[in-house]
Amino acid sequence: MIDEQANITVDYEEVSTEDYEQLLNRFIRPFNLAHAPLLRVKVVKCAEQRYVLLFDMHHIISDGFQLT
Repeated sequence: MIDEQANITVDYEEVSTEDYEQLLNRFIRPFNLAHAPLLRVKVVKCAEQRYVLLFDMHHIISDGFQLT
């Protein structure tokens, strides 16, 4: 089944370099396959001129090739 109305939000958070690993541990978590979306996106500001774009997706929506 394809949900044509699935919405994806891009979250934003500022963290210190020391707290970055804790943020990653909170960001990566199990998906509920009964509820879309099966993709999470977050922009993280780690320092004045340093940003990281995080993607967390369930393997069921990815073929692996698109990530290389």
